[in-house]
Amino acid sequence: MKVDFLVIGQGIAGSWLTYFLHLAGASFRIIDKSEYWNASAIASGIINPITGRRFVKTWLADELVSFADEHYSAIEKVCDAKFYSKEKIFKALHSNQDLNEWSAKAKTGYYQPFLASDELYYMDESKFNLPFGCFHIDNAARIDSHKFLSSWRSYLELKEFLISEEFSECDLSFKNNAVQWKGIQASKAIFCQGYRASKNSLFDFLPFAITKGECLHVHAADLGLRNILSSKISVVPLGDDLYYIGATSELNDSTLHPTSKMYNRLIQDLNTLVKVPYEVKGHYVGIRPTVKDRRPFLGQHPQFKNLYIFNGMGTKGYSLAPYFANKLLLHLTEGKPIDREVDIGRYQEKYENA
Repeated sequence: MKVDFLVIGQGIAGSWLTYFLHLAGASFRIIDKSEYWNASAIASGIINPITGRRFVKTWLADELVSFADEHYSAIEKVCDAKFYSKEKIFKALHSNQDLNEWSAKAKTGYYQPFLASDELYYMDESKFNLPFGCFHIDNAARIDSHKFLSSWRSYLELKEFLISEEFSECDLSFKNNAVQWKGIQASKAIFCQGYRASKNSLFDFLPFAITKGECLHVHAADLGLRNILSSKISVVPLGDDLYYIGATSELNDSTLHPTSKMYNRLIQDLNTLVKVPYEVKGHYVGIRPTVKDRRPFLGQHPQFKNLYIFNGMGTKGYSLAPYFANKLLLHLTEGKPIDREVDIGRYQEKYENA
């Protein structure tokens, strides 16, 4: 079988890349064996334009939010499923310094339309321990990560684009200026392997910073929270009084099991935040492919010109992936240059010195 593209991995990066390849009419196959530790599948799925302790407007926030609104709605129609919703986030304040920081930024036009109100909101003090109050982050969004990935996977299966197998580099070869994998010949192969790319010998010159994240699902019938609450941890309503709690971040840990250390940390943070009883229903782990300079990896291998990578979205995968999947598509199909800030060419010297 001959195709234009062979995509390896169906996390958030591979899903969006194959969506745009499909829209463009390109022929492709995607190789993926679904894994429970896929960070994309257990992520909170939040698109938050204001983050960090100093309430910073995230990189490319205006472009990313607008692009996400358009294309998540579009892929919902293709999948005939609902997994994208616009949200308001309550961001907790923890000190007078926080209050002053927020107040100054809320008055500047630069933060519009994400800080549309300069009013504080105080949670029910019988349920929450937030004496300094919260401010609203508008124009945020949330994706039901599991439903998104499973819906797109079902579509790929329906169209017979998906090969549900474990990928091994040993099965990859080069023949007649093409990439050969088992019985498939492709003009180009794009690696969207998530954290596994850090162990891919073809791209081991890239400075991955693998991060393990853990989260909980808890049932709290008396909490009554309808919006996302962002404090030291995030509390995300999942429906039926079930909440996502997380996530932790442990650098350079790729072990695939939940730990009592992070469980206890999450419980401690949750107990500090809420005053109502709850029951833990699940404890989950995912491995994220983060990058030391906090910019994704896109582009062509410096030696093997028909190999590409799309990876390194870190904690912002659900906002970055659709936007940069489209950028990569335009590069692959129309030859448009990849932005230097995300092009793996920025590590050319590192490859040459390896």
